[in-house]
Amino acid sequence: MKPLYIIGAGGAAKEIYLLVKELNKVDHIYEFKGFVDITTERFLQIGGAQHDIINESVLLHESDEKVAIVFGLGDINKLKKIVVQYTDKDIFEFPNIIHPSVQIDESISLGMGNVITTHSVFTVDTVLGSFNYINRGVHLGHDCKIGSYNVINPCSVISGGVTIGDENLIGTNATILQYLEIGSKNKIGAGAVVTKDILDNSCMIGIPAKNIE
Repeated sequence: MKPLYIIGAGGAAKEIYLLVKELNKVDHIYEFKGFVDITTERFLQIGGAQHDIINESVLLHESDEKVAIVFGLGDINKLKKIVVQYTDKDIFEFPNIIHPSVQIDESISLGMGNVITTHSVFTVDTVLGSFNYINRGVHLGHDCKIGSYNVINPCSVISGGVTIGDENLIGTNATILQYLEIGSKNKIGAGAVVTKDILDNSCMIGIPAKNIE
């Protein structure tokens, strides 16, 4: 079994812990070693059980063990800064963590460090970059191209042929219509319906979605 640490000690990290547990029920892949954070707390409580929180400096500067790293962070800006600290070291690996219930075609191309949670659907010929967090029930249509460091929240629908850049936050139940282009560093609100291309640094809400920045 591969030793695995989860970076973070909040809600997203707890959900990834449960995802890893589900993976191990199907195939014993990972040995969970603990959560990693800068907090002064020593333990994280999950379902009545206590789990170790390891100080980040220990893992970054004192460990020489080859281990798998998963980032349990919902803040895109914080995530990107922390990822750089770990990718600079060759002892760390960044597996794609995919829940067993996910429907994903073999034609899908994945980078590294992606988290794809329960009951998401990836159809065919989609390209996904690295360090994306795909929340439960997300649907990605055919021929989509998704960059890196995106957070796509539950039950969002991204139609066929959509291109999405980097560092976007896509809200719960949002819909992006087919063949649109979405830039980088955008926020798309919960329930929004995107009907036209979006450049960068926009905040889109409503039906149809309009920029309020």
